[in-house]
Amino acid sequence: MKLKLLELFGLCFLLVISYVAWACVSPYPSPNNFIGHTHKAIESQLGKPSIVFPDKFIRWESNRGLFLWDFDTDSPLSLNPENETCLTERTLFLWTPFGYYPIHREDSENKRVSYCNF
Repeated sequence: MKLKLLELFGLCFLLVISYVAWACVSPYPSPNNFIGHTHKAIESQLGKPSIVFPDKFIRWESNRGLFLWDFDTDSPLSLNPENETCLTERTLFLWTPFGYYPIHREDSENKRVSYCNF
């Protein structure tokens, strides 16, 4: 009986670790890969955006249960006409009863990676 319980606990542990590993691997490339790219080039690689606020940002989302990945670019309307390249940001959120909480953020503006503390 003890062995069966230990096997069940081990299997549950492996399932949880596998899920967290899957959820924490980003479905989007690093924002640094898009330095100097236009919105059309980014959209051709990532597909149709999930959310578009024409004067603020464009967002792609990938929901992974308790985790949510966002990939944002600034809006084409907010850019200088001479400079069509855009800034990008990739964020991992964790769901809580109070909403999604960011736990990892990486942007292309100053190549910054930040880990948010609880």
